[in-house]
Amino acid sequence: MKFTFTSQNKTAGMTLRIAYPSAVSRSMIKDGKDIEYTQWNETLHMYGPITQSYCGENRYIGVKNIFEFYLSEGCVVHIIPRDAI
Repeated sequence: MKFTFTSQNKTAGMTLRIAYPSAVSRSMIKDGKDIEYTQWNETLHMYGPITQSYCGENRYIGVKNIFEFYLSEGCVVHIIPRDAI
């Protein structure tokens, strides 16, 4: 899937959440490079929350099968399946 965000406001951005029906692992690709999930948070027992600090920031919320990511103005990202055990 390809996502892009276009706005007349150059400081605009948004966080998107996609609920998937299966637990297939996914990767965020920006400019041909894999963007890793946010850092693991031991207190929350999941990947850390999205801070909206850069385009492509992403995390996977396990059990609920939600992929969450941030887009800023002019950003283009792709979500692809990834090999994971």
